[in-house]
Order: sequence, then C-alpha cells, then structure tokens
Amino acid sequence: MKNRSIEEFRKNNPTFMQQPIVRAFLQEERHLNLLQKHLQGDHQASILLDEKFRHYFYRAKIVSYLSNLIHYFSIDYDKRKNVDAQRFPLILNKPLDNNQEGDNQQLSEVLGGEEVPYDELVEENLEDVFTNPTLSKAVRKLTRKQKHVLSLFFIHELNNKEIAAYLGDSEQNVSNLKTRALQNIEKYAEK
Repeated sequence: MKNRSIEEFRKNNPTFMQQPIVRAFLQEERHLNLLQKHLQGDHQASILLDEKFRHYFYRAKIVSYLSNLIHYFSIDYDKRKNVDAQRFPLILNKPLDNNQEGDNQQLSEVLGGEEVPYDELVEENLEDVFTNPTLSKAVRKLTRKQKHVLSLFFIHELNNKEIAAYLGDSEQNVSNLKTRALQNIEKYAEK
C-alpha cells in the first residue's frame, strides 16, 4: 500500500517529481515516510514535510549561492592578480628609488646572489637527461642548435618567443627547429 500511493503521486505529478530538488529531497527515507503519511491524510506529517522541505530548499539555495560566490570570486581574483602582475612587474635590474645622488644600486644587488651567465644554465649534453638509451641515441644525432632549442624549451621551460629573443632568431625559425628536432627524434627512435 505504501509504495502504491507514492507511485500514484509520482504518476499524477510527473513534472513536479522530475525537478532535481524534489528528487534529491525524496532520496532520504525519512522524507519519503513523511510524504507517505501526508498522502494518507496525516495533517501533522503535512506540516512537518513542508517544514523539512523549506529547510532543505533553503540549505540548497545557500550552498548554490556560496558555490557561485566562490567560483566568481576566484575568477575575479585571478583577473586582479594578472592585472597587478602586468602593471607592476618585478624588474631586478631597475635602479632603486633612493634620494642619494650617484647611487644607482639595483634591486638584484640588494637581494644578492651571483649572476650566472645563461649559457651555463643550458645543458650541454641533452642526451644525458634521457634514461631511455634509444632516445638518448636519437638526441645525439640532432644538430647542436636543435639540442639547444629543445633544452631551452623542455628543461628551462622557455616559450618560443623567449627562445627566439635569446638566440636572436625568429619565432618561426625556433618553432621549425623544434618541430624538425622532434620529428628526427621520432624517426630515429622508430628504427
């Protein structure tokens, strides 16, 4: 009898029962029991069911609101952070704003650390990075410039524009060098 009256209610109210909030509310057994008592004519159960649904709906709205608030706040925060980074970039070789005349001290000097030439950062033996002997052999067969571009791209994580500026070359040439190097590695590795 219990399932039958709830099933009749579902058949008589299909659009109401298809609403996600109603389906989620009725997944709990205690809410189904209250609905069953309401359908049997229990006035106290009707009041309690109404109160429980209002509370459930209110909580769902709060969760939805907070979720949207967090989502849009994080997007706004990222936008503000990016704007600040563009407006106020950290430039280490810019002279500090001192009132002392003749003192052109730079921020990099204040922070300390020795300046390492970029050439020393680049791996001379890119093939030593690979643990796979086939890949290592394939990399050995590349030209010096191809190895240099791959090292800057994969090890030092520079993009094509940065590599082109460093090498004094065009972005298109850097892209072509990288593409040819990867094609050669793939060709040598397949042998």
